[in-house]
Amino acid sequence: MFRWIVQHINKSLGQSQSSVNFIGVIDIAGFEIFQKNSYEQLLINYTNEKLHQLFKDTMFVEEQKEYLDEGLEWKFIDFGLNSQPVIDLIEKPNGVLGILNDVCRFGRGNDKTLSDRLRTSHYENSKFIDPTSKALHDFSIVHYAGVVDYSVDGWTNKNNSGINQSVVEILANSENEIMADIWRNSPISSMTDANGGKETGHSCHKTTHHTSLKTVAQDYKHQLSDLITLLSKTKIQFVRCLKPNYEKVPEVFDPLLILEQIRCNGVSEAIKISCEGYPTKIPIHDFYERYGKWFSNRKPSNLKNESEFPRRYSLMKKRLKICKTFLINQMKDRDLEETERQDYWKREKQRLEEEIETERKAKDSIFNSRKQLEKNFSDMNAKFTSCQSENEMSKKTLWILKESNSNLRTEIGEVNAEKDGYYDEIASLKLKVTDLEQKVEHSKKFNEDCEKEKEKLESEKRQLAVSVENYRTLIHGLETKKKELENEIEVETLKNRNESENKKKIERIQKEYDENRKQLRKREEEAVEKESQLKILKNSVKAANETIDSLRKKEVEDQRRLLEYQAENEIVKAKYEGINERFTKLQSAQVEEKNKLDDARRQIRRLISEKDMLRMEKESLQKMFDKLRQSKNM
Repeated sequence: MFRWIVQHINKSLGQSQSSVNFIGVIDIAGFEIFQKNSYEQLLINYTNEKLHQLFKDTMFVEEQKEYLDEGLEWKFIDFGLNSQPVIDLIEKPNGVLGILNDVCRFGRGNDKTLSDRLRTSHYENSKFIDPTSKALHDFSIVHYAGVVDYSVDGWTNKNNSGINQSVVEILANSENEIMADIWRNSPISSMTDANGGKETGHSCHKTTHHTSLKTVAQDYKHQLSDLITLLSKTKIQFVRCLKPNYEKVPEVFDPLLILEQIRCNGVSEAIKISCEGYPTKIPIHDFYERYGKWFSNRKPSNLKNESEFPRRYSLMKKRLKICKTFLINQMKDRDLEETERQDYWKREKQRLEEEIETERKAKDSIFNSRKQLEKNFSDMNAKFTSCQSENEMSKKTLWILKESNSNLRTEIGEVNAEKDGYYDEIASLKLKVTDLEQKVEHSKKFNEDCEKEKEKLESEKRQLAVSVENYRTLIHGLETKKKELENEIEVETLKNRNESENKKKIERIQKEYDENRKQLRKREEEAVEKESQLKILKNSVKAANETIDSLRKKEVEDQRRLLEYQAENEIVKAKYEGINERFTKLQSAQVEEKNKLDDARRQIRRLISEKDMLRMEKESLQKMFDKLRQSKNM
C-alpha cells in the first residue's frame, strides 16, 4: 500500500524518473550492538556492511583506479577496510541467510537446528565465532565495527513471510483495480515472475508449496541488492553521523567514543587518501575553456556532453599530446619551484622552531626559578606554621597533662577510698562469717538436743508400748474373767447361790475395774502430755528449719557479694578465696545438718504415725470398756 501511494504521488508530480535527474537521500540506522542481538540487528548490520563496502569501493578503490587510468604515478594503497568476507558469510547460499532460508523452506527445522547448522558450516571461518558452552548467545560475527553476539531465538518464525503465495496471486487477480494494482506490482509477485512464473497456488503438493515459500531474508536481500545497484550508478556523497556521547547531552564530546567511530567508519583513511591524492578534478568543459587555444581558434558550439568530445575531435590527439607534454613540463617546473619553496619554508620553520625552543627554554628556566622561589617561600611558611602549631600543641599537651595529673590524683584518692571500703566490707564479711559459725554451732547444739529429746521420746514410746501390751494382757484377763463371771452367773442363776457372794465378787470386780480405769486415765494424761511435747518439739524443728533457710539465703547472698568483690578487686582475691572456702565448708556442714534434720523430721513423722496408731488402739480399748460396762449394767 505504501509503495502504491508513493508511485501515484510521483506520477502526479510530473515527469518520469527515466527522463530526469534526481537527488536522493538514504538514511539508515547505525550499527547496532545490544546486550541481546536478534534477527533485526543482523539485517541492519548486514546493510551497514554493504554500505561500508560501497563506501570503501567508492572512496578508495575507484579513486585509486582513476589515478591509474589517468596515467599518474601512483602506488596502490590497501587500507584494510574490506567487508566482503563478512558479506559473503551472511548472503552467500551457504551463508547465514541461506541456511536460515533452507531451515524455513523445508519446514522441519527450528532455532536449534539453525544454530547447529551454522556452527557446522562456518566453524573454520575467521569471521564466525563459535561460543563456549556457558555463553548465553549462539554465535558471533566479526563486523567492521566490532564483534556482535547473536541469539537465534525466534529467527525461523521471524523469517517466514506472513502471506502465502496463493493469497498474493488471488489478490493480484482481484476484480478491484486498486487491489489488483497494489499486489500485481508487489515485490512478492515480481520475485515469483523472476523465478520463471511457476504456478504454485493450485498445487497441493507439500514439497512444491515449501519450494515456493518466500522468506523475509529473500525479500530483504533482493531489495538491498537493488539499492546498492542504484547507488553504484549515482554520484555518491557520504555523510557520516557521529554520536558525541552516550548520555545524549548537548555540547559534550567524548573523544574516545568519537575516535572509535571515526576509525570504524573509515573516515581517517578517507582523509588520508584525499591528502595523498589529487583533490582538484577539472571537468572537460572547464579544461577546454581554460586551454582551448592549444586546440583551435574557435570553440564548437554544439558540444553537448563529454562523450562527444573524443569522437568529434579525434584529429586533435596530436595537439592533445603536445598539450599534455606542455602541462607535464609545467608541472615539473612547478614541482621544482614547489620543492625549493618547501626547502626554504622548511629551513625557515626549523629556524623559527629553534628560536621558539630557545625562548621556551628561557621561559621554562624563569618559570622553574620562580616556581623554586615560591616553593622555598611556601616551605618557609609551612615550617613557620608548623612551628606555631607545634608550640600551640605543646601548650595544649602541657595543659592536658596537668588536667590528667589532677584527674589521676582524684582517681587515686577514689581508688584508695574504694580500697578502704573493700577492706571494711571484708571485715564486715568476716564478722558475718563468725556470726554464721556461731549460728551453725548453735544449730548443731540444737540438733544434739533434738537428738536427745528424740531418744527420750523413743524410750517413752517403748514404755507406752509396754503399757499398751500390759493393758492388752489386762483386757484379755478381764475378758477371761468376764467369761468366767458369765459362767458363774449362769451357774449361780442355775444353782441359786446366795447373793452375798455374788455381791462381793461384783464389788471386787468393780474395784478392779475402777483401778484399771484410773490407770487408763493416767495413761491417757501421759499420752496427752507426750503429744504436747511432740508438738513443742515439732515447732522447735520448724523454727530450726526456718533458721537454717535464712542462714542458707544469707550464705548465698554473702557468697554472691563475695564473688563480685573478688572480680572488682584482684588485690584481695586470696582473702576472698579463703572466705569462700570457709563458706563452702560451712555450707557442707550445714548440708549435713540439714540431712540430719531431715532424718529427725522423718523420725518425728514416724512417731506421729505411731501415736495415731496408739490413739486408735486407745479408742478400741475404750470401746471394749464401754461394752464391759454395758454388760455389767445388764
